[in-house]
Amino acid sequence: MNKLTYYEQIKDALEVARTTGSLSEVEIVLNKRLARQAEKLSRAYVSSVLPIVDYIVRKKIEVDNIRIIARCKQSGLSPEMIKKLLVI
Repeated sequence: MNKLTYYEQIKDALEVARTTGSLSEVEIVLNKRLARQAEKLSRAYVSSVLPIVDYIVRKKIEVDNIRIIARCKQSGLSPEMIKKLLVI
């Protein structure tokens, strides 16, 4: 598994997933990586469809963050926990 190019970025999240059984940490790290990659590629290939893909990825993350905030506030979670779940 450590042959992946992004293993170093998700290594800590995988350890948390092994101990807790929850993959939410891994999902957050991968979503952050996806956003960074989409931005990087959209800046490199400005005249392609990649800026549109970057926009769509960022809007999906924004909608997911709004849903996380709404559901966590409804559940009564602390602001620190909510910040931990957001992809920023």
